[in-house]
Formats: sequence, structure tokens, C-alpha cells
Amino acid sequence: MENFPEGTKVILLDVVGTTTPHSFARATLPGYAREHMLEFIRRFHSIPEIKSDLADLKRMHSEDIKAGENPPAWDADDLESDLKCIVDYCSWLITRESIAPPLRYLDDFIWEEGYRTGQLNGEVYPEMPEVMAKWNSMGLEICTYSAGSVFSQQLIFGTTRYGDLMPLIRAYFDNSVGSREDPHRPKTTRPARQSRHLATPRAGPCRAGQISQPTPGRQLQAHEAMQAVERGRQRQQRDDDAGQHSGDPDVRDDRD
Repeated sequence: MENFPEGTKVILLDVVGTTTPHSFARATLPGYAREHMLEFIRRFHSIPEIKSDLADLKRMHSEDIKAGENPPAWDADDLESDLKCIVDYCSWLITRESIAPPLRYLDDFIWEEGYRTGQLNGEVYPEMPEVMAKWNSMGLEICTYSAGSVFSQQLIFGTTRYGDLMPLIRAYFDNSVGSREDPHRPKTTRPARQSRHLATPRAGPCRAGQISQPTPGRQLQAHEAMQAVERGRQRQQRDDDAGQHSGDPDVRDDRD
């Protein structure tokens, strides 16, 4: 973990499979979006940001038809059937592992509500909080990259069972800076959404961001993070012990 080339100052971590299990990114999050999408857009389809997203999805559907991609039919004669067509199309996109900006934006809104209500919690491999805090204490800055949006990364790292890991991360990157296959060719996406206060149920989808970006040079924050990790481990140990005493199996999420 410490054998870095001399002069190393920054560590860039891929999120999926490096900090976070594939099962969370490829199954849990898409599954949650699918399950809650219809109910979400029923409630918020008239909110300007959501309304704009839905219009973009309709345009994408037309483009997919022209391109011969065979998306689900869009036969709607009222609002409810129109919303169901949107959900069917989004489910089709999710199956194809699309990272189209309109779908990604809508997913972000849905996931944010899931994190806010406690139905979702960010997942990282158990060793990551301690390792990241140690790297910070060594003066190394940590950045993350994912095809998922910057905001979705912040949701993951800000809501783990080990506490908020965002202070350990200097910057976040998504495919707006380029893909893994061709890093010199940025893709066209919308501007990255910034983190915000999570909305209350009556406030509709989230608004402008208030979670500040981390700052470099955080020896004290690294120490505090290590303490938070230890508290989280102690809580987890108590939970595991209680589960063993009650006869429940100790289920762990192995790496993919």
C-alpha cells in the first residue's frame, strides 16, 4: 500500500471495483432506480429540472428509433401512460448500462432521496476508510473517477457505514473529462451537478449544492477519520456479535 514511486502526490482511484463493490454499483443502485422511478416521476414530473430531463429522454427515444436501436414503444395518450413509457425506456437504457446524461441525472435525483431516507447507504470495501486516511496522513491527495456522475460519487462516499469519507477525497472526476478508453477525448455531458442539502419530502427533488468540496493538507481530518473508522468498526462488531448470538448468519459482501 505504501510502495508508491518517488514523488507521488496524487492517487486516482476508480470507484467501481476499487473502492466500491461491483454489486453495489451494477445491481443495488440500478435496481433501486428501477423500483422507485415511476413513483418518483409521478410526484415530481412538473418540477423544472425533472421536466427538462423527461423531455430530453423523449428526444433520446426518437433518436434511438431513427438509429434502429429498437427501444420500447412509446404509445401514450395520457399523463400516466406517458410516465410509464418513460420508465420502460429508462429501464431499457439501464439494462444496456447507458450513461446518457438525462438518465444519469434522473438516477441521481432518485438515489439522493434513497440516501436521504436511509434506504440506501454508500458501500466501500472495509479496508478503504483506513487506507484512505493513512494516505492522507502521508500527504497524498486522493481523487476518484467513475462513469457515474460526480454527485453520485459524493453520495456514496458521504453516506457509508464508516461515516462521511468525503473529507478524505480531494477531487472527483466523471466521464465529462474523458472515457477510460480514450482519456484525451472528452465526452459531451451536462455540467456536473454539485452536492446539495438533501431535500425534505415536501421540497421536491434536491436543490443547489451546499456540501463543500474537500480541501488539501488535512492531517487533523485524517486523524479524525481514523477515529470515525474505529467507532464504525466497533459498532459493526457489536452488530455482528448480536447477530451471532441470535443465530443469524454473518453475511459479508465479497468482492466481485
